[in-house]
Amino acid sequence: MNAKCSANAIDVANSRTAKRCQTVAGGRSEAKTSGIDVENRMHPEGMPDRAACAMGNSSTPLDVDTQTAYVLALSFGLLPDELVRAATERLAAKIEKNGFRMATGFLGTKPLLPVLSANGQNDLAIRLFQSRKFPSWGYEVEQGANTVWERWDSFTKEHGFNGAGGNQNASMNSFSHYSFGAVMQWAYQTLAGIDTDGPAYKRVIIHTHPPTSAATADVKPIDGVRSEYDSPRGKIVSAWKQTGDKFELSVTIPANTTARVILPKAANITERGHAISVARGVREFDSTGDRIEIEVGSGSYQFVCKNTR
Repeated sequence: MNAKCSANAIDVANSRTAKRCQTVAGGRSEAKTSGIDVENRMHPEGMPDRAACAMGNSSTPLDVDTQTAYVLALSFGLLPDELVRAATERLAAKIEKNGFRMATGFLGTKPLLPVLSANGQNDLAIRLFQSRKFPSWGYEVEQGANTVWERWDSFTKEHGFNGAGGNQNASMNSFSHYSFGAVMQWAYQTLAGIDTDGPAYKRVIIHTHPPTSAATADVKPIDGVRSEYDSPRGKIVSAWKQTGDKFELSVTIPANTTARVILPKAANITERGHAISVARGVREFDSTGDRIEIEVGSGSYQFVCKNTR
């Protein structure tokens, strides 16, 4: 990604962080980011060069035609709305052309899967997550990893710690590293679907993202996930399983907390065998598009959705 695009991405990200800090603290402040007034910077008219990275060409929306350039531009909202779909499709095409392998490095790997899932490419995100090809998280597991490393090939069964060329310096190589390990944010928030709706998990969102029936992968697509998160208000659990046209979701919401649970639209939805309209703890529900949104209080729930496809 060129220097101008990188600077824009960092500036926009910093200004959004400062804006969120103002919101949490309450009221306005005179905080500035890179010499630019935050309030002005956050408004579209106050964001010159918003599309500085864009060419306006639907086939190659960015002048830096790399996976990382598309990931960062989409993640930071640098593209005008009319180029978002083309940029997402270009990113997906580049991943496919690369043998369904990422080529994003430190800057692009953390936002890669969230960007794909948020822009209609969740099946591709899951395929990358499950991949065993180099470079991938699964490749590290195949080499014996039980943590996420700084390099995809920090150790290999064939070449040990020194790499194929024999000159890889293991002494500067972390074997428990945040950069590639940040994928677990996507695993918790998107795949398992645990997120907060406001500060400190007082209101919780449970919105899982299982693969569709059309998903393809180098290995069998994920058909179940169990995740637990120790929030400031207690343990939150999301455990889902998908079998054919049946989707099952078990949820635990801690005391003094409410949650919005989002389920796939189905012909029949029950909670412990009862219709959700009369299920205990279900406060209200609504049907929107291809999903059902349910408001629940504290407790444990077992939802079953039949005929989802």
